[in-house]
Amino acid sequence: MSTKVAVALEKGPAAEVGRALAEQVASQLAGQVPAFVTLFPSPAQPLSEVMAAFRAALPLPAGATPPVVLGASTAGEFTHQGDASGAVSAFAVAGDFRVFGGVGRPLRGNVEAAVAQALAEIPTELSGYPHRTALLFIDGLAGVGEEVTLITAAMLGPGVRLCGGCAADDWR
Repeated sequence: MSTKVAVALEKGPAAEVGRALAEQVASQLAGQVPAFVTLFPSPAQPLSEVMAAFRAALPLPAGATPPVVLGASTAGEFTHQGDASGAVSAFAVAGDFRVFGGVGRPLRGNVEAAVAQALAEIPTELSGYPHRTALLFIDGLAGVGEEVTLITAAMLGPGVRLCGGCAADDWR
């Protein structure tokens, strides 16, 4: 299976945005089911509503595994085609990937416990998949971004590539 990438940018009411993003992703992936999707909404967009509408509208063949859908707020939404304010951008990847996700809360107070919580359901290895990459989206307002990154890297080990960024709040 070849790797395909889809990107989309939409503005409007959350339910309409979620549906439109799902349609664009599905069209660009031409029948392949994404392994994962990241949604990057403006804080003006309710992430839970956009995610729910996206999931409901994404066409999945019978028996297909739904994608892992992650999200983080932004300080500006963009794709290679342009940018917008008060919108949601999406990035989806389809191919021979196995994707797992986790959330750790709260970051303030006990960073190590939050990271351990986020990684609790993530397998340390997976037969047939020797390469591992971790996407880390941090609440930058917690003020512990460096600590989270260092602890995550240490818990995952040296064989895992780590990338990501901090959620933003439209410069508020």
